[in-house]
Amino acid sequence: MVGSEGYVPSPCTLDPEQVAEHPDASLLPDDLWERIDAWEGDEDDLDEDAVLYQSDLSIAPGWKAGGFASWHATDRADVLCVCGARTDLLVTVASKEWDGASRSWIPLEDRPTADDMDANIPTHVTVGRWGSMNVFLCRADHTHPPQLSFQD
Repeated sequence: MVGSEGYVPSPCTLDPEQVAEHPDASLLPDDLWERIDAWEGDEDDLDEDAVLYQSDLSIAPGWKAGGFASWHATDRADVLCVCGARTDLLVTVASKEWDGASRSWIPLEDRPTADDMDANIPTHVTVGRWGSMNVFLCRADHTHPPQLSFQD
């Protein structure tokens, strides 16, 4: 795969780690979201180390297996198989591993160099306009073709 800049993906080491992520706020019951909103406090009073649900606790950025899909470019949508069954997120291929709003997700081993140029794009894979591709599999029959969702 050659990107618009003429790069091919860079070889890199895969260092999988298990993380706990939570659903997007749009999936939470209203009463729970109200409690989270109260816990976060007033936006004007937050310091740079404040922990926020959307950026620090829900939907880990970057390449991942499983978890929750990000719907940052569109409204959330149910991804259905061609047979009509619901699907599960298999893998996310992302252009960046983190950004300024998701720094809490930076792996500990990457923190010393996190501010270096391109530190958050170790593979040099660009999906669309710096977005991500989510691959979903049918819950009813894993032999059905995968469904894709692109978020630019």
